[in-house]
Amino acid sequence: MRGRTGKVLASVCVLVALAWTGQCRAQSAVATPATTACTADPQLPSFDVAAITPVAEKNRGATSIGQYGSPHFTMRGVSLSFLLSFSFDIRPVNFINAPRGLDDAVFDVQVESAGGIPLTYEALKPRMQQMLEQRFCLKTHTGTKQVSGYALVSAKGGAKVTPGSTPGERGSAYITQHEISGTNIDMGALAGMLASPVGRPVQDQTGLQGKYTIKVQFASAGDAESTLPSIFTAVKEQVGLELKPAQVPVQTLTIEHLNLTSTEN
Repeated sequence: MRGRTGKVLASVCVLVALAWTGQCRAQSAVATPATTACTADPQLPSFDVAAITPVAEKNRGATSIGQYGSPHFTMRGVSLSFLLSFSFDIRPVNFINAPRGLDDAVFDVQVESAGGIPLTYEALKPRMQQMLEQRFCLKTHTGTKQVSGYALVSAKGGAKVTPGSTPGERGSAYITQHEISGTNIDMGALAGMLASPVGRPVQDQTGLQGKYTIKVQFASAGDAESTLPSIFTAVKEQVGLELKPAQVPVQTLTIEHLNLTSTEN
């Protein structure tokens, strides 16, 4: 999301997908104009209705993401880069062969499920992938690579985390410049959110199972006047965990073909 700041309220999965931008991704001009019908994987579920409207640069404002769980779902002012990241749960930094212009192609998206199926994030992902294949002629494959990052482990003395108060309740979380907070989230989700302030991927190696309520308050990078500790100190002191440098695996998305414009609704 270009030029957006402030608090991001979303599901844990979306936060993980968006939190870390990292280094520039490799780019290649593989996109072509959307002049012919595209084909999609018939095994992927589809939306009953999918309206995609390009947003002119002069009309662009803040990106907004609707709530999950109903048969209707809306996104406004989202880039094609965001749509890919959202649909595959892979950060843009880990796109391979991405065409130029992904961040400049911006759309409003309105979708509706067939038969009133609740559109949770997990239900949205395969349907979004099908939509991208059908409307943008997307062809991809996924893989993994090892990169420099951090392992999230228990610190000396053990973790200081509070079990989630309501078993079975859907988790929620947010990130600001100075705080990571989550309710009923697992350690994998926390590791994903920590990738934002540390600037590198983080892999959960705590061995802790279950869901927890967690709050970490820290100084943003380069803020010498803050009275808060660094993210590394905050994680250790406030939740009894530690970030250790390590080689960690990340998932990659190789883009074989992608149009920057959508076929007609």
